Amino acid sequence: MLLKKAMAVFGVMIFAFCLSSADLLSQLKGKSQNKAHTAGEAKLGQKIYTLCPGEEFVYGKIGLFDDGQLKYTLAVIRKPSSEKPIYEANFDPYASRPVGEPVMKLNNNPRAYEKYDFWLIFNGRKFGPYDRILDMTQNDPDIDNWVSRDGKHISFCGVKGQKYYPIINNQAYVPFWTTGQAPSYDARSGKSTNSIEWSQANFRLYENGPKVLDGWKSIKQITYSEDGTKLMYVGARDNRNEKYVYVNHEKIAGPYYLVSKAGFIPGTNKVYCAGFNIHNNYKQVILGDKRVDIPDGSGVTNFHVNENKIVFTIETRVPEMSAKYGALARKFTVMEYDVKTGNISRHGEYWKTLNVHEFNGSFYYETLSKDEEFLYLTYGGRWLAKKKVKDGPAFILYARDVVTPDGTLYLAYRKAKPDGNIEKARKFTYVITKNGVKVAEYDAVFAERARLNESNGEPFFVFYLDQAVGALDRMFYYGGSEIRSDGYVMETVCAPESLNVYSIVRTADTRRRVYKNGKPADELIRDGVTEVVVSGDGSIYAALVSNT
Repeated sequence: MLLKKAMAVFGVMIFAFCLSSADLLSQLKGKSQNKAHTAGEAKLGQKIYTLCPGEEFVYGKIGLFDDGQLKYTLAVIRKPSSEKPIYEANFDPYASRPVGEPVMKLNNNPRAYEKYDFWLIFNGRKFGPYDRILDMTQNDPDIDNWVSRDGKHISFCGVKGQKYYPIINNQAYVPFWTTGQAPSYDARSGKSTNSIEWSQANFRLYENGPKVLDGWKSIKQITYSEDGTKLMYVGARDNRNEKYVYVNHEKIAGPYYLVSKAGFIPGTNKVYCAGFNIHNNYKQVILGDKRVDIPDGSGVTNFHVNENKIVFTIETRVPEMSAKYGALARKFTVMEYDVKTGNISRHGEYWKTLNVHEFNGSFYYETLSKDEEFLYLTYGGRWLAKKKVKDGPAFILYARDVVTPDGTLYLAYRKAKPDGNIEKARKFTYVITKNGVKVAEYDAVFAERARLNESNGEPFFVFYLDQAVGALDRMFYYGGSEIRSDGYVMETVCAPESLNVYSIVRTADTRRRVYKNGKPADELIRDGVTEVVVSGDGSIYAALVSNT
């Protein structure tokens, strides 16, 4: 989503930069009064925190509800602490494939920026000090996902010494040694209920404070219904290979060896889950009061949930095709559950590969017919695009798609070379189509995943023209307009109600500059720029900036 529900903050008392909070909220909702602003002008807005002596501002964010109203305020501050020991696990928690995390050990050569105490300020409440501030399992750095639905509670993890100290919806709980021991909880619920593996195969459940279960072999996947009246978890009391789904501590499904998906059907207190029993190879999907039994030799994949639909695929191996297609010898049946009516429908079969994408609250499917036709489908198997291709799996791998609110499909794909190959050339011809009609064509090395500006319904494509990694020459295709941008682009943000694009560009001396439509937005070059937010018409921007 290109319209970020946040605004940056900066200053000794931590204020919004460039716009007052009232102005920015108004512009994000499309109600700007078009007040005059001069370039580089900074106006002071809502105060979040007053820095104490010796404290420095590190990061700030103001989260908004979907209607533009204030949801939460957050800031991170620091204070020098040069003598304290620093412990680290020496792995990158946000790497694409982290190997795993050891117990933290003393770092004898900490970097200068690590020699601080850090505090997190949430809605005026100060948590800390910590050596570092992370999300609980170190796999989701999006702060919006740390905050409860009502904006009043936050869940995160602070490192102190060799341990992680969890805050679960504003409440401190038992520290742990590695992220593999991190508690299970529901950040969106605002409730502090959580489970933790107290010792090996010894799980405890704390329900809003008190310990209510102890000595279980497993308790995971803590989830609350949206109204907060139903608590669900997946637990194994005596045998960890026999797991049950519990709602308010009563068994409702199982036993299963594995529960891959579990939660509440949006807007209801009804449960969905996908379970597998290793002893009899029994697989089942539960959708409220409906049961879908999965045939032998098949499995459940592509499980997705939104407020309108629950979709998944029944994936079946096709042994007689294995010699020719290897791992791609498989077929898919798509299952669709309508949240409003409770009806289940199916369509397919589809072959080799199937991807699910979500736009505008609807799911779409990229897949292949048995005779290698590329299919782009919506609910019920209705196709939006059909194209004969020579290498279907590769075509889908490199295709970039987006569906606008009016149902228009934009598809960018690599044009095959004369020999049919779309993989081995250094540069490719990317074709963009609108409902099957070509609208643009570029010679490029790589294309990012396409995005949609949900405010104005316009598609946004990014093509790397010079190199696949660290591209310095990029082409933006946005709402039918072409924008060429030079320099290493670190982030792009589209104006909510216009075709203006702002970017954070890293300069040759590794500083930061804000660009508008591929050109410098102003004369200012800073040491750091993050959290760019743009007014509705794209005439002004706000950002968190820093200079050393």
